[in-house]
Amino acid sequence: QVHPVGTEMLIVVNLLEETAPGKYTKIIGEANFTALITTPDGEQTSLDRFYDDGTHGDVAANDGNYTRTFPDTHQTGDYQIHVQGWKGAVPVITDALTQVLQFPEIVVDAPIGNLEVMGGAIELKVHLKGEDSSITPKIYANVISPSGKVEEIEMVAGDQYTIKFTPLEN
Repeated sequence: QVHPVGTEMLIVVNLLEETAPGKYTKIIGEANFTALITTPDGEQTSLDRFYDDGTHGDVAANDGNYTRTFPDTHQTGDYQIHVQGWKGAVPVITDALTQVLQFPEIVVDAPIGNLEVMGGAIELKVHLKGEDSSITPKIYANVISPSGKVEEIEMVAGDQYTIKFTPLEN
């Protein structure tokens, strides 16, 4: 999993009971979870309680998804997450790894604002701010016509990502 640097990380855990080989049922009810998070620099933070009551990042109360937010994602790198839970006196343990990365921001260079099209091509241009130059992502433009049709167009990479698009509708 990946997560953007500098934003709260939502951690969601639940208990599953294997009812038949390869078949699982989510257990809803009283369970307790804690997590030990190790940041890229080796610091450790303990989260002492997860919630299934619609608070602390939990979307819906009593759905079996126990949630907690981890606010300290200011470093890029691997975050080790060790979760321990209890259903009554029965312990359960799992580990996860999340990579925290600097996500680039898409900046639209052209066109700016709404554009009225009466035949002819439209040139679309964007660039990435905060881009990791070791990778070349694929950028897609979603162009929505007046009838509501959505066309997804892959943009061509260069100093900017560009594409000339000729719409079928005015």
